[in-house]
Amino acid sequence: WLSSSRTKTRIGIRMRLRLEPDIDVMGEPGPCAAAIDAAVAARPDVVVIDLQCVGIDGIGAARALLGRAPDSAIVMLSIHDGECLREAAASAGVSAFVAKHDADRALLDAIRSAAGR
Repeated sequence: WLSSSRTKTRIGIRMRLRLEPDIDVMGEPGPCAAAIDAAVAARPDVVVIDLQCVGIDGIGAARALLGRAPDSAIVMLSIHDGECLREAAASAGVSAFVAKHDADRALLDAIRSAAGR
């Protein structure tokens, strides 16, 4: 599952993930609030959430999602990178934090690791 309020971000990530035979993009609910409800219903293995969401920040979305779907792993994606953000994401239960400037290989590795592969 991909959640970002930026359509271009979702399209770019989806296109990259579709090149991987072991990763399936099951949905793109858009902004974080919609992603929470959709992921609770679908129970995906991994949800990729952009830190910058409309209406709720990615950290809050991660907490809300894991509170309702604790078996889904979350990979946080952000243009911002820093120890404080990584610590906040980890304390919210996020499995991995990936900076967008490192996203190509690091995102794939994070998704696979979060899925237990």
